[in-house]
Amino acid sequence: MSKYGSGKKGSKAVKITAGLLDAIEEYLKTEKAELMGFRFSSDVVSYAVREMLIQQGFYDDLEAQPEGENEEEHDQ
Repeated sequence: MSKYGSGKKGSKAVKITAGLLDAIEEYLKTEKAELMGFRFSSDVVSYAVREMLIQQGFYDDLEAQPEGENEEEHDQ
C-alpha cells in the first residue's frame, strides 16, 4: 500500500487560478463530464492530479478511489 492512499478520508484546500476554475465549471456543464461521473470541481481536479501522479510514478493507481464520491461540501 502506498503512503499516499492509506484510506484517510477528508480533503485540504488548494488554490488554482480563476481561469482554470472557470474552465472546470464550463466543463462540468457538458455531457462528457456527466458521463465521466464528475459532479463537482473537486472531482475534476482530483482526477487530473491523480492521473498526472500515476503517469509520473508517484501514486499507485490501485489506490485510486472511484470518481463521484465527493460530498457537496468538498466542491468549494
